[in-house]
Amino acid sequence: MILFLSGIMIASTVAQAPARRGNGPGQGWNNTQQRGSQIEKMLPDLTEDQVAALQELQKDRLKSMREQRNTMGEIKARQRTIMSADPIDEKAASKLIDEKSEVQKQQMKAQLEHRLALQEILTDDQYLALEMKLKKRKQAQHQYSQGQGKGNYAERGRRSAPQGRGR
Repeated sequence: MILFLSGIMIASTVAQAPARRGNGPGQGWNNTQQRGSQIEKMLPDLTEDQVAALQELQKDRLKSMREQRNTMGEIKARQRTIMSADPIDEKAASKLIDEKSEVQKQQMKAQLEHRLALQEILTDDQYLALEMKLKKRKQAQHQYSQGQGKGNYAERGRRSAPQGRGR
């Protein structure tokens, strides 16, 4: 009886989703719950025509992404079913791999089309500024995921030479 209860307690703690930093509204760089296009917030000098074109582009992109994500979810579910069967159906598994590759190819092509559409809407200076801001965001995300982000006190005890004083 005690073994059964301890097993239930262990299973319930393992089944809970891990706490993640930076997810949801107001959580730093990953604030994706805001209304409107993120590009509009990154580039405040957009014209009204550019804003309208970006909003339309964003709406189309989200619709196609949702469809592709749903298709990929269905493929993954079928793949789990096939792979969990005792004699694995090699033909069916291979077919699902091909389907999955096709969806991934469609996603990459859609990403390219989106980037080309952005280049058409934005001026060269605006597009360059956007790329720089996105690169900084990606670097911040990488640092945060590597434990170098806000709230990490691993470096607290280490001392280094002051920067920029010519010593």
